[in-house]
Amino acid sequence: MSLENYRKIDIFKGLTNQYITNIAHYLHYKVIEKNNIIFLEGDKIKFLPILLSGKVEISKFSSEGKKLTIWYIRPYQAFCLAALTIGEAISTAKTIQPSQIAYFNLKDLKFLFKKYPIIQENIFEILSKRFVYKSKLLHSIVLNNPEQRILEILNNPDNLCKAEDGFIVNLNQNEIASLSGLCRETVCRIIAKLKKEGLIKTKNKKILLTDLNRIKSFLV
Repeated sequence: MSLENYRKIDIFKGLTNQYITNIAHYLHYKVIEKNNIIFLEGDKIKFLPILLSGKVEISKFSSEGKKLTIWYIRPYQAFCLAALTIGEAISTAKTIQPSQIAYFNLKDLKFLFKKYPIIQENIFEILSKRFVYKSKLLHSIVLNNPEQRILEILNNPDNLCKAEDGFIVNLNQNEIASLSGLCRETVCRIIAKLKKEGLIKTKNKKILLTDLNRIKSFLV
């Protein structure tokens, strides 16, 4: 993998090229086919995974088997970060596309924390941002109407990719439905309404946001 791509990894933010090159030697790699479990909630975790390509769904299950999707991991994001402190997975991770994973063994990661403390600082920052987002989404699911739930998801920077004319949402309607706790028909209806009102556009079957400030104004 090129240095340019290594620089995209979220926990490498602020590291010099030389540091990244040194750290990359500790990474291991694995290709996982679609619809494969990476780990289950409660599994003992001895590695820190980073998605390089594909997509991973993070979810929890009730005792009756009902699934709650809580996150979609996109390329260059580390995940299962909470396991670094509690030693086990707090959710289930499953590939929903063919995916390539890089990972650190925890023994190596502890050594890297000492040598490059900025990695640990980045992990704490990422965990904090994810906690804030999920708290807002939980609040939205419990107290807000379906349209506000969807706008909260669309407003999450982790779901967005910069484009020339705005931001592309890296989620399809089924994934938005899973995150919002809504049925797909409701999501389709609300997306059509938001499009008609000019809040969103569609481009190559993707949702395009051209005015994030306007969307944020609906969430105040």
